[in-house]
Amino acid sequence: MVGLQAVAGLAALTAFSAAAVVGCGGGAGTTTVGRSGHQPSLHAAEATVRSHGYFPTDVSAYDPKASLAAIIAVRMGSADQTAQRAFFFADGRFVGNDTAKDSSGIRVAFARPPVIGLAYALYAARDPQCCPTDGRTTVRYRWNGKRVVPLDPVPPSSFSVGKSRR
Repeated sequence: MVGLQAVAGLAALTAFSAAAVVGCGGGAGTTTVGRSGHQPSLHAAEATVRSHGYFPTDVSAYDPKASLAAIIAVRMGSADQTAQRAFFFADGRFVGNDTAKDSSGIRVAFARPPVIGLAYALYAARDPQCCPTDGRTTVRYRWNGKRVVPLDPVPPSSFSVGKSRR
């Protein structure tokens, strides 16, 4: 019984110490909760993505301490998993998607906040949905403090033109 009391006491002391460090703010090695540039926890960000009807598939560009973070997701119910979007987070909140329409193949090219590069699979006009043949292109997205803006041309989403992200 003494061992359990000691463990409980140590847990309480650890929780108190952690709260004291978080409350300090600004010092080296401390974390200030809610500071600008910090994102919601990964769990909370994934819940936001799900609330928009998408399922997170790639969280490699999600860093809760970065000024800009992204999650790649596929629309729930997408039979071939090609209805994809990127969800951007900045200033501790969801700030928008990469495009207004879904894309067929997105992957993270790089993440160097405040810029994140997304690589889009490109389709020729006659390509079947399974098999893009026009290569890939990378579009860099930057957080400007108010919104996420593309720094490169975003490929069209039309099925009838070449170099489309569909």
